[in-house]
Amino acid sequence: MSQRAKKTVSILTILLTVGLGAIFLRAAIADTNSTSDTASDPPPVVMEGPVEVLLLRMGLDPDAFAAAGVSGTGLQSALALEQDLLEGALATLASRDAAYAEAKVTVDALRRKVRRGQASTEEVQQLATAKTVLAAATSARDTLLDGLAEDLLENFSDGAAATLRQIRSSQRWKNIPVAYRLETRTQAQWVEIRNALAAERTHEAIGDGVPQEVQTFLSNLDSDEDVSAAATRLDANLSGVQSTWDTAFGH
Repeated sequence: MSQRAKKTVSILTILLTVGLGAIFLRAAIADTNSTSDTASDPPPVVMEGPVEVLLLRMGLDPDAFAAAGVSGTGLQSALALEQDLLEGALATLASRDAAYAEAKVTVDALRRKVRRGQASTEEVQQLATAKTVLAAATSARDTLLDGLAEDLLENFSDGAAATLRQIRSSQRWKNIPVAYRLETRTQAQWVEIRNALAAERTHEAIGDGVPQEVQTFLSNLDSDEDVSAAATRLDANLSGVQSTWDTAFGH
């Protein structure tokens, strides 16, 4: 082969190698971008309807997640990871609910007889046993809900998980806005907040001015650093969280 021919073959080989390298590089970049998009935007989660009730019974609703700083994508990822666990727990929860309901009916029936003075000595003793059974059924149900909640909370940051635990601990006062429920309060303090909010609603409904002491109390409450931060997180995250929630539960 002549020197010119050898040179031509060498040039073609180099061009072919460079061309193939460029093709593989573009493919690798495309694959990386695809992986990145998937990681940042997980597919929508669709769950069984009763899981929504399960989460609400845990004290976890869209407002709670948003106030804790959880984004819509963050909630979506957590639900996807725990979907099998949550859906698989529905039958167990139904069984424990049934055991609780049966024990409650028994206790209520025996308690009525005792209060009316119609219970025999044996029925008085049965009431004590029935109360023990009811306490055990209540504990079994609550333990299941608490365990499921903790499994779900492990998917969030430590700060968000701690906030959600605090919100869960104040479930008794769930009618109070979530931003006010990030602190441990006495029953008297909870009642004071509830009454102030009720007074504000009542006066606004009748077109009357809200009493100054009520305005001052709620203004001081709103200016609290933790309350203000929670309200800001709620406003920032609620839209995305609500969208994820509605998609997951078919709303």
